[in-house]
Amino acid sequence: MDYPTNRAIVMREYRDHVTRVLGPVIPHVAAAAELIEMARSIPRAPIEEQQGWHTEPPFPGAVEKPQEMSDGWRMVCASRLYKGEEDLGVIFMTLYCGRPAGVFLQGPGNAVPEEYSVLTSR
Repeated sequence: MDYPTNRAIVMREYRDHVTRVLGPVIPHVAAAAELIEMARSIPRAPIEEQQGWHTEPPFPGAVEKPQEMSDGWRMVCASRLYKGEEDLGVIFMTLYCGRPAGVFLQGPGNAVPEEYSVLTSR
């Protein structure tokens, strides 16, 4: 996959997927645990099967510790994207209550931060 050409496609597809699941803005929550549960509710993106992609850990992947900001809770998730054995990059997604989901694809060879916890282990 040509990273510069397809980065926008990956970012749009995953952002649109999260928007279909959670709505145009991330709902407000009262506690970190609720934001974690919200992230857990996001299923595998249909584009993965359509394109033969997979994510490790499974999207939304691993998460940083949620942070309470002055205007709501925020958490960043990260998951490595593959096509077969080919490393396509790391998908970073920001869930910030009251704002649209933010999705960015960082290029191949980058890492999911070690301090992030796999979502399924929380």
